Amino acid sequence: MQVSLRKANALQVLINEALKGLEFKADVSVNEFQNPAQEIELAKQKFDRNVQRRWNLISALYDIRTKVAAANAENNIDNLLADLARIEKDLVFFAPFAKANVQADLKVISGKLDKIANREGESYSFHSSEVSTSIFTDSDLEDFRNNVSLAKKKKQAVQDALLEANVRTTIELAAGTVAVLKAEDII
Repeated sequence: MQVSLRKANALQVLINEALKGLEFKADVSVNEFQNPAQEIELAKQKFDRNVQRRWNLISALYDIRTKVAAANAENNIDNLLADLARIEKDLVFFAPFAKANVQADLKVISGKLDKIANREGESYSFHSSEVSTSIFTDSDLEDFRNNVSLAKKKKQAVQDALLEANVRTTIELAAGTVAVLKAEDII
């Protein structure tokens, strides 16, 4: 059975959900009205069935993952994913700087520092003895904004290329994997 990489991803999500739904109880409670041997045997059978289901689901999951990884490498998708990760890291880093304050005029800073230095009779505990300013000029902020804008455009282009590749690229599911997915009502 051929599936696109996009469908393969959805199948992996569904397999993981099925795995989370499996129950593995190693203990059983019985009351005075139940047959202990029978209840223990039923619980053991359920445990064994779920272990087998887990084995089958994990095998199907990693069959799909292996084929997806090979298709990603073969179709340059792994490089697109790496590019996207890099662009996102740059966006997270530079976006706050694009919104930073501009550096105060040096004359204003000097004037404030002179005022602080020439205070008479005032306690320093009630007034700040420092002047803060951004280190960025208008030109720096414009560069940050341009870099963020270009990164957003590049990110969109890479995401579009990834979507196309994930829809266009297909993998062949093994017959055993298809059987497991059908048995679990995933496909």
